[in-house]
Amino acid sequence: MQNKVVVIATTSPKEAASFLKDGTINYTVLWSPADAGRAMVYLAKMLLDGKRDDIKQGLEIPGLGVPQIDGASILFNKPLLVDGSNCDQFDF
Repeated sequence: MQNKVVVIATTSPKEAASFLKDGTINYTVLWSPADAGRAMVYLAKMLLDGKRDDIKQGLEIPGLGVPQIDGASILFNKPLLVDGSNCDQFDF
């Protein structure tokens, strides 16, 4: 089925590297751990500074943009796409 079906996975680049390189998996999609860390630290600092009420729709997180905020979920449309050509750049 290789080259007939596109396979997109949600897995770490390191675990999927051999499959990405041989074409078994075309892409893996995830959120960059660095971006996730930046967002969480930014939000934690807001909480520590007593700005809980400012964490709402429309909040801009510097360097990341404006997420969709739904209760306790913070969602960004910034996927990290990994394929056979770039999977070795990631050590996770």
